[in-house]
Amino acid sequence: QVKSQQRSKCRKMHYQSASHQRRVIMSAPLSADLRKDHGIRRLPVIKGDTVELRRKGQKTAGEVKGCYRKKFSIYMETHEIAKPDGKIVQIPVNASNLVITKIKMTKDRKRLIARKQ
Repeated sequence: QVKSQQRSKCRKMHYQSASHQRRVIMSAPLSADLRKDHGIRRLPVIKGDTVELRRKGQKTAGEVKGCYRKKFSIYMETHEIAKPDGKIVQIPVNASNLVITKIKMTKDRKRLIARKQ
């Protein structure tokens, strides 16, 4: 598979990537203790994981409400804002700004961790 060095082509491939490729792109690093326990560095973020938002000096922890692969965005339960009309809106977060602090363990995740070790 040949990769281009041209920025425009790289951006085009990134934004036109398929869902299974976006899953890998939307992965976040594990916290230091989880990295030591499981022996892996990164995992794709899924609904139910507990993550810590590290952005602009902030450290906000919360559970993942959803992952929207089409927009490359992840929604946390603690990262919301109230609009002037009273409606609560979720603020999207990029996976590169997150650190996974607690893994929602499923049978697929167990197989993935065993394979990556």
